[in-house]
Amino acid sequence: MVRSQIIICLVSLIHLKASVSPSSVAEIQLGIQKLGTLANVLYVAAHPDDENTRFIAYMANEVLAETTYLSLTRGDGGQNLLGDDLGYKLGIARTHELLAARDIDGGKQFFSRANDFGFSKSAVESIEIWEKDLVMADVVWAIRKLRPDVIITRFSPIPGFTHGHHTAATQLAIEAFDLAADSEQFPEQLQWVRPWQAKRIVWNTSRGFYRSRGVVRIPVGMVTVDVGVYNPTLGMAYSEIAATSRSAHKTQGFGSTAQLGESIEYFEHLRGDPAQKDLLEGVDISWSRLEGGESIGDQVAELQMSFDSSNPQGSVRGLLEISAALERLHDSFWKLRKLDEVQDLIFACIGLDIEWLSSEVEGIPGTRIDGQLAAIHRSDFDVKLRLDVSVEPRTLGFNQLVRLPLSIDIPENAQVSQPYWLREEGGLGSYEVNDQNMIGLPEGISAVAKTVEVIVEGIP
Repeated sequence: MVRSQIIICLVSLIHLKASVSPSSVAEIQLGIQKLGTLANVLYVAAHPDDENTRFIAYMANEVLAETTYLSLTRGDGGQNLLGDDLGYKLGIARTHELLAARDIDGGKQFFSRANDFGFSKSAVESIEIWEKDLVMADVVWAIRKLRPDVIITRFSPIPGFTHGHHTAATQLAIEAFDLAADSEQFPEQLQWVRPWQAKRIVWNTSRGFYRSRGVVRIPVGMVTVDVGVYNPTLGMAYSEIAATSRSAHKTQGFGSTAQLGESIEYFEHLRGDPAQKDLLEGVDISWSRLEGGESIGDQVAELQMSFDSSNPQGSVRGLLEISAALERLHDSFWKLRKLDEVQDLIFACIGLDIEWLSSEVEGIPGTRIDGQLAAIHRSDFDVKLRLDVSVEPRTLGFNQLVRLPLSIDIPENAQVSQPYWLREEGGLGSYEVNDQNMIGLPEGISAVAKTVEVIVEGIP
């Protein structure tokens, strides 16, 4: 037993493959369209598979808003139709199912430290076991870090209609809506984020909920959204994208088929500035919302107009100019997000493909893992790779695969690779995570990293 513990402490597993892969023309075009939109929405519920994938797919690909699902738990207390792994092992599996779903529907994923301890009859019980101050701090942290314009909850705040976790998630989100804007609440967070006030918080309700309460018709005055519309760029309706996304929840047996045609979602106002027709009503989602942003908006609009699906690399110079303009922007929140989008689009437009591979399956602190970097691009641009600041960059010829040796040193103090929320022993209601910047992340940040610089037309 002691020997096993020593091995576990010493062995440090790492990701043995890292890559940048080309995108389709449709994905590039959608990405360029998204550059023009500065909107954030946060969807809040209790478990993996609680999220409305049709709505997430619609907001991410039609409205082109950055759309994040905050699942308070990782689903440790659920069932597993695929095998015997339960508890924290099931939570790991369901975390990856959520990540797979977001890869499909275009959303992003976030968590709190709350543990899915099993079925709960009431929100009061759930919040007590989760430790209210802890889980509230995490919801406030998510709002401040993600800065949503609108927050959407999946379940009613009224007790007695569903699982206690579900009701609790909505009640916590409503309270956090105000607390996140108050600098006196959770002030320890403010060295990394600033207070944030969302425009409104709404409940994504349904006809079924009102029928269960004996109401024949949904009350008037709600915002409605048809999430069943068709996206010609992607060649799919959002209900089709959502069905595939929903089917990623394999441990729960949630495979589903697409329901084509009109699909109306209803949104009941909970707090904030009421909307009449549009969830983002009253929110400036253009570049004009930022000081110095209007000129960038003009550049993006010009890029959108000139995009040629038969020649994506024709957009590279415009993207490089937008990247330079973003570097001068004062708003760091949108600056960093849009720089990431621009970089991904540049790589996509030049057909860049980079892979790092190793035949070694594990590494031990203080040792080296040997590997190989394979890189290629398919454009007329001058593209170089730099693997080390002390070495001259290597030119990549058009459609010429280059293989370069690239080893990775594992630091002596590298921690064992494992889910960060399981490093410390947690309690019944929550995980123990002491690093504020790790809280909420789907996965941990790799303890071992290697930077590869891509230089396009002299611009790194």
